[in-house]
Amino acid sequence: MKIESVMRVGVIILVVAACAPGESYGQADPFWLRSWNEAQESRPLTMTSSGRIAEESEPGTAFIIIGQVFQPNGSRVDGVVG
Repeated sequence: MKIESVMRVGVIILVVAACAPGESYGQADPFWLRSWNEAQESRPLTMTSSGRIAEESEPGTAFIIIGQVFQPNGSRVDGVVG
């Protein structure tokens, strides 16, 4: 009987601790959120499979990334813009 009471109190404490408000992980950093919104507002209306960050006149060798995106089952994912 005493063990049941101790276990019951332990479960109640665990439930209360799990439901107690703590630090909120659901809120976005205001700076990050502002940057995200600015990026969304300035993105192009249409996306292509290639793009350029610097102008073509920029000196140096271009950094080219080529790849494919696959689903966990191994099939290709179409329409992905990375």
